[in-house]
Amino acid sequence: MSTFIFALNAILPIIILIGLGYLLKATGFINDKFLEIANKIVFRIALPALLFNNIYSVKSLSDINWSVMLFSALGILVLLMIGLLVSKFFVKDLKQRGVITQGIINPNFAIIGIPLAAAIGGDMAVANVALITLVSFPMSNGFSVIVLSLFNDRTEKRNILKQTFLKVIKNPPIIGVGLGFLLIWLRSYIPTDPITNELVFSLEKNLPFIYTPIL
Repeated sequence: MSTFIFALNAILPIIILIGLGYLLKATGFINDKFLEIANKIVFRIALPALLFNNIYSVKSLSDINWSVMLFSALGILVLLMIGLLVSKFFVKDLKQRGVITQGIINPNFAIIGIPLAAAIGGDMAVANVALITLVSFPMSNGFSVIVLSLFNDRTEKRNILKQTFLKVIKNPPIIGVGLGFLLIWLRSYIPTDPITNELVFSLEKNLPFIYTPIL
């Protein structure tokens, strides 16, 4: 029973927020234009900031659970195979096969997975989830561009590698994760105070006017 209650406390807040959003939309309190702008703010600003902060909170590269990242990569490859098989045997329209496949390998991980991880495991779990995005976002977005191009006309296939690369490096959540990972690596070269054993320079201590808004 205690496990069941713990699961409810982790899942119900997300369900309640989804229900609240549905109610606000149904009553006309918010409209499609608001949702379009809110989605852009979350995807381009809020989510990258959250992922950056969670990655930055990892003390060093040695604290990273690389097996979790490997598991994530293998999981996406499995989803890709499932998507290709499902589209091949159940979708007749060639162009729709790409759409179905990319839909399978692009789960709503960032919106649902991150708050669920926070509710279940706290900050450390969110940090691990953020590390997973370092693998999952480039792979899922890259495979999406590839399958959509492969199942489209020949003119788009010529630029498939360029499209994949540009879409990955321009993805805001990937930028947030990449910057956080870069700062973790640079942190290893920053000397520490011999008395306090703290870094002589850090964002939170020396540049709080930048770090605080990210929080």
